[in-house]
Amino acid sequence: VAAAAVGAAGAAAAAAATAVKLDGKKDWRFASTAVFEQTAREMASSVFCLMPAGDNGIRSLMYSAVAAGCLPVILCDQLTAKSLPFSVAVPWASFWVKASSRDFVKDAASVLRTLRSINSSEILHKQRVMAQHRADVVYSHRESRAGTNFIRDAASTKCYRERAKRAA
Repeated sequence: VAAAAVGAAGAAAAAAATAVKLDGKKDWRFASTAVFEQTAREMASSVFCLMPAGDNGIRSLMYSAVAAGCLPVILCDQLTAKSLPFSVAVPWASFWVKASSRDFVKDAASVLRTLRSINSSEILHKQRVMAQHRADVVYSHRESRAGTNFIRDAASTKCYRERAKRAA
């Protein structure tokens, strides 16, 4: 099972950062983009990409995984497909693999066993569905629909609908 440990990229990127002085103040800049390019190559050559929870349940690396064609392996028990951006247009649950974060903490190898239990036809199906929806979430895709989906999401929120009612 080819998998990228996406979280390691952040640590490597932090190690690659160097302090420079701009106008007498310390500022952080990355010495090169090599770390990010290597992470992108690893993701593109992997079948699965581990997605530990971020501070809001999802991290931007989820979108990087979709762009790279790497099936996201979600480690966030609270995350639901409906809570993700573009959920009206994107059937997230049809191409992600969701693993219990509790099980992962108890036995990290449980995720590997789960991934190994997925048969190749199911993996291919998930990859096809993800490829069909790549343009729905990736802004840099040449046929991107992410901007349109962003506006649709915003328009469908309760806050927006209430403001529209008051304005009418």
